[in-house]
Amino acid sequence: MTNMIRGPATVLLFSFLCGCGSRVAISVTSVATAIRLPESGQVHGYPNMPEEDRQRGPYYVLHLESEDDLAQLAPKYTHHLFFTLMPCSQTERGYQMWEGGVFIDAGPAAASSAAKSSGNRVNRYVVHIPMRAAPILGQVRRFGALDVERYLARAKQEDLCIRMGGGQIWGAFLSSNAAKTPLHFDENTGLSITR
Repeated sequence: MTNMIRGPATVLLFSFLCGCGSRVAISVTSVATAIRLPESGQVHGYPNMPEEDRQRGPYYVLHLESEDDLAQLAPKYTHHLFFTLMPCSQTERGYQMWEGGVFIDAGPAAASSAAKSSGNRVNRYVVHIPMRAAPILGQVRRFGALDVERYLARAKQEDLCIRMGGGQIWGAFLSSNAAKTPLHFDENTGLSITR
């Protein structure tokens, strides 16, 4: 074919035609603490750039469950898998309170996938969110067009949720539900547990 569409137009056309995506369901099962990020076990991290600690800890560690195998799905649908922390009512994309990598839960309670009451296998993951306000405020202030004070007031008044996701330039994507966390944000003290 000599009249083949090339370049960005090809990507846009494939993205429109592809509609390739995967929706996954996650739930938060418990909260723990950690001083630093794990050194290994990230699920489909950013290529050649492992999640770095950068002394943002200590962290709240949210333990998650999903019947979906993110380690298998993420490479098919994403460039890299990540999570975002945001007010639960937030539907807008492009900004968040915190974002980071998703890790396989290697703790003793998660030594193997277990059967839920549905009889399906359960996969366990963890995400790390700084307890202190400074790293979160730094993240929120990166978004120039965002009304920071209004967003922080919203975050302080609402429940906080996490969502996992990622995508590919040609239109493939992976997205999860917004799972409610037991965390509460205060711009002076940082995060605390509400339950």
